[in-house]
Amino acid sequence: MHAIFSCAYFPNVAYMAKWINADKPFIEKHESFVRQTYRSRCHILGANGIITLNIPVMGSRKNIPVSGIRIDNSQQWQIRHWRSLTSAYGKAPFFEHFEDRIQPLLFTRRELLFDFAIESMTECLQMLDLKKEILFTEKFIHTYDDSYSDFRVLLNSKNRNKWPSFFNPAPYTQVFGDRFTPNLSVLDLIFCEGPHAISILQASITPD
Repeated sequence: MHAIFSCAYFPNVAYMAKWINADKPFIEKHESFVRQTYRSRCHILGANGIITLNIPVMGSRKNIPVSGIRIDNSQQWQIRHWRSLTSAYGKAPFFEHFEDRIQPLLFTRRELLFDFAIESMTECLQMLDLKKEILFTEKFIHTYDDSYSDFRVLLNSKNRNKWPSFFNPAPYTQVFGDRFTPNLSVLDLIFCEGPHAISILQASITPD
């Protein structure tokens, strides 16, 4: 079955777990941009709890296509994101293995949010050693028929702890905290578990 997802900046574990298990996943390219969603932000875990990494954007008025949203590069957000990542995961088992991939990605200037979000997802797939093509919708469809599974509602960062019924987060050892914090950016999983990340993603999906 085809599946529809919105774009995401370093997607969370629920998103990635479902995306890699979908038969034919598509990324929505023609929807209107929605603020305060995972399209422009992700969550990681630091010493003092959850940290939100937010990409500042320009021109995010109502009804602007997500593919046309521009990044506000007048703000030094890349430096803040990189410092937060190194502080949170500098001691993670696999951070050194992947940091040379993440740092250049962050500090290469991009103009469009959608392009950068797709690059971040592509990098995650490469770090997970997954060769799965990213496909894009050709037009916006508000409601899909039964031949599609619509997962665009996954991307609501306001309800970070309210995940879909198909997601049953498999715990793993994190750098900080006495309790497991589920459904962070998949970067948390990759930096902490490396090659075992795929099996944890697979274990986090409830069979249909």
